[in-house]
Amino acid sequence: MSIISTWHVSHNGIMYPAGVPITDLPQEEQDRLVEDGLARYTDEEETDSKSTFLTLEAFTNLKASQQKEQLVLIELTPGANEQERIDQYAAWLEQQDL
Repeated sequence: MSIISTWHVSHNGIMYPAGVPITDLPQEEQDRLVEDGLARYTDEEETDSKSTFLTLEAFTNLKASQQKEQLVLIELTPGANEQERIDQYAAWLEQQDL
């Protein structure tokens, strides 16, 4: 079984964007992500390129540490406060070809 994460996941040096099936995580890690509401189980191998990135609303709902991790994964230096991080992510989203 695989999971689809609602945010970017880095495992064994590989970054998995949100919305992409992840099949090589240990089952306990998959369970933890699902229990924390950060992923869902799936048997599907589909990906939707428009769901590859978190929406601004989903990013806003992340904890500060998760927001910072997401910004680092997209190669941005996280802002010091929540509004700066939200503004950074919003600007980055606008630059993506969605």
